[in-house]
Amino acid sequence: MNSKIVYLLLAVLLILSAYFIYGYYSYKATVNNFKQNGIQTTATIVEVIQKRTRDRRYSLKVRYKRRHYIKVTYFTRSKESNDSTVNKKTVYRDEKGKLKMDFSKNLPKIGEFVSTIIGIKSDQYKQFKKGDKIEILYLPNDIENAIIKQDIE
Repeated sequence: MNSKIVYLLLAVLLILSAYFIYGYYSYKATVNNFKQNGIQTTATIVEVIQKRTRDRRYSLKVRYKRRHYIKVTYFTRSKESNDSTVNKKTVYRDEKGKLKMDFSKNLPKIGEFVSTIIGIKSDQYKQFKKGDKIEILYLPNDIENAIIKQDIE
């Protein structure tokens, strides 16, 4: 009887440790993906959000967890390169000999406008305010998936 309980406890311990090891390596893989493939940009905090959710670990007494998020907006980097405008002149003559001006080479190339929600820690919830500018990393193949740069440094 005692050996069955020991084996059961060992099996539960093994399953729990496998779960935590998987979570750790999954998080590390995500961080490495952002470090290697992430594109850095500046985002503006539009809203700081706190949600209260019920903690289901406790069945007798109702307890709540507080989850914190920020809603940010940013522009992705343009896929067009600025190399195509390097040799263009700002003032030039057209086919009829009239002088024309082209200021498009001086305009910055802007990509897509993105609005997304990022999970934050409770101390960051106290730190961040609406309108703050923060550095984020987003993935080029999933532009709405972003992470705060200081979280992975």
